[in-house]
Amino acid sequence: MKFVTAYANDKSLRDSLNKLSNEIFGITVLKEDSVYYMPFSFVEDGKAVANVSVGTFHQYINGKKQVAYMIQTVCTLPDYRRKGLIKRLFQHVDEYIHARNGIAFLLADRNLEGFYGQFGFKPVQFAAYFEAMPPDVALKPSEKTKVSLQNPDERKRLIEYVQQRSSASNVYGDIELDWLLLWYCNILFGNDVYYVPDLDMYVVYKLTDDRLEIFDVVG
Repeated sequence: MKFVTAYANDKSLRDSLNKLSNEIFGITVLKEDSVYYMPFSFVEDGKAVANVSVGTFHQYINGKKQVAYMIQTVCTLPDYRRKGLIKRLFQHVDEYIHARNGIAFLLADRNLEGFYGQFGFKPVQFAAYFEAMPPDVALKPSEKTKVSLQNPDERKRLIEYVQQRSSASNVYGDIELDWLLLWYCNILFGNDVYYVPDLDMYVVYKLTDDRLEIFDVVG
């Protein structure tokens, strides 16, 4: 078994990690020439068996633009679990992040608080907002067009809007996430991106029965 990292241009290793992430999470995570996603993996016989990845994010933190590193795709094949592989990978990840600015974060279920706590992570409050609309309130329809991300011109225009938008918060907010939005659109929301001309905005949403889920608004 050997440790490998920074292998986005190695097709064999890249395919192996994507096979692992698809088996565990059902997603493809590493593309060729990726510059925002750094894998740290253990490989045996050419097969990725354990992985911790680091994504690079640009954020506003307390009014200052900074780079922050997100822990992603933490996984191990069932036969290789309880062998301390993830703990060993976190040692490499820790060195990588602290050689830069030491700012790291992750999103995880509450029951994993203790697991990630051993690597120095502490929980912070996470807020989500919902509003129930009374059934007698009519929503005003607005003209919209579905965006085809396969069209180079439409894709380029969406990227330009994402790159130009501001952070939602100067206390803590993401910016310059065109690559992440496109990843989500390619994987989950490819048919759910719309442009609303009278608002000059893009909206990513799903409408099923009487439930409207808005995932992003870009303007």
